[in-house]
Formats: sequence, structure tokens, C-alpha cells
Amino acid sequence: MPCESCQTINFDMKKPGGESVGIVQKRTAGCVQSAITTADNFSANFPDDATPQTRALIMSSILLMDFAYFEEKQDNRNKEGGIEVEL
Repeated sequence: MPCESCQTINFDMKKPGGESVGIVQKRTAGCVQSAITTADNFSANFPDDATPQTRALIMSSILLMDFAYFEEKQDNRNKEGGIEVEL
């Protein structure tokens, strides 16, 4: 059962050149809520100069990360490697 101290995961958002532009964070809802629901909580810091297209790309990336790494489906368990999305 996931608990607060072990279930905060940070994903760095970087431009193709490696420059960090923000962080996407997955946080657990807490031990009790995690035991009764499968909902995930994500937060994102958008870059100050983010266009609507960049914001949409970041939101899409969050949905992709959630499905690829955190949904418990037989086809996507234990995936290794990273997701690379060009901003």
C-alpha cells in the first residue's frame, strides 16, 4: 500500500538541448485513500513562456506517463526506460 514518504515521484521536463524547463510530480493521495481508490494525482509547473501548444503537450505527456507507468494493465507492467517528448 503506497504511503506519502515513498510515493512522490518527480519527472524533469527538459528541452532537446537538456535545459530544464519544469517538473511534473506524481503524488499519492495518502495511505487510506490509495487503499480505496485508483486515482492518481499529478501536478505540473508550466514554463513561464509556455505557449498553449506547449501546455497541451505537457498535459498529454502526463496522461501518457500515467498510462505507461502507473496503470496496472497486463501489457504495460514493468516497463523500463524513459518517455521523451520534445518541447
